[in-house]
Amino acid sequence: MHLLAKFSRLRVSTYVGDGMIVKLVQNDIGSQFRATLTREHDNSAVDLTDATVTCSFRAKGSSTNLATLSCVSTASLLEEGVAVFRFTDGDLDVNYGKYEGQIQVEFDSGDVESVSEIVSFFVGEDKNL
Repeated sequence: MHLLAKFSRLRVSTYVGDGMIVKLVQNDIGSQFRATLTREHDNSAVDLTDATVTCSFRAKGSSTNLATLSCVSTASLLEEGVAVFRFTDGDLDVNYGKYEGQIQVEFDSGDVESVSEIVSFFVGEDKNL
């Protein structure tokens, strides 16, 4: 089981956004996006129950994290591999432009896996979306 997990990378099979870009509004509080995590080798949903799932939010091309988003999914969504992330107060107090996020999962076994695909965001004012 451990070897299979080691060689079976996590991937984002779907996430809610417009054309794979999540559009957000500056200074909003409570905006959410969701990602479905699957195994690359067989497309099976990753059970996220008892795992800690986070998304690092940063300017596109930067290595400096602006925020770390926590997963707020219900138990039934976690079983299906669905991670819902919520922006909190101050997370979107940023300039308009392109941003990216990387999802990481820490399983209760202590194993940590980072999703190889980067989530794309566009932050703008209401009139720019």
